[in-house]
Amino acid sequence: EKVMTDRGFHSTLPSVKAVIVADSPEFEQETLLRECPRADVVIALDGAAEKLPAGVTPAIICGDFDSINLSEAKRRFPGAEFLFLENQYANDLEKALLLIKERGATEVVLCCALGGRVDQSMANISVMARYHGELPIVALHGGMSHRVVSRRAPARVVLAAGDIVSTIPLGGPATVTITGVRYPLAAQELRTGSLGVGNEAIGGEVLLDVEQGEVLLCCVHRGDT
Repeated sequence: EKVMTDRGFHSTLPSVKAVIVADSPEFEQETLLRECPRADVVIALDGAAEKLPAGVTPAIICGDFDSINLSEAKRRFPGAEFLFLENQYANDLEKALLLIKERGATEVVLCCALGGRVDQSMANISVMARYHGELPIVALHGGMSHRVVSRRAPARVVLAAGDIVSTIPLGGPATVTITGVRYPLAAQELRTGSLGVGNEAIGGEVLLDVEQGEVLLCCVHRGDT
């Protein structure tokens, strides 16, 4: 069952898709208008709530509330659950992921979590890496999708011919096998550098298996993500 109660969103359904909206300075309203209607629950992080386009209503607004006018947000979204999540050892994205996983989410789409300051984007990618084995997480930005892939979480993505596919090792060397691309790799070791960047989908399913390490899979989509 999926319900909104006086304690906010909770679900016991076997499949629950959550969209988490972060507060990137490169705020992509078109992405939100496409992705939020597909979600079972929308969570806005702190000041992101003030930027939401008309028609996007969050079930939860959370964070440390240092960049939001709370009274205005409560007036605009009277049905939302406002959660003050204070933890100096975790950023707003990590706190939201832990919350929504506890509430029953089984799939997460991150919007407006990349772009702007490089350190904040890298921190959010690091959070994705930490939790990618616990639930599927994809970050959308700039017509691209980003996933962390490892042995415990392989990736199968359907892409159009000509879509760009890049595999970037995280935290050290990675051994990967990738098919469905112009330049397939078989048990190829990737180290820090440019190898793995700028491959091309041939159309259909792209399969990425990571035998060792972790990889950021970045896909440039020509059409809808």
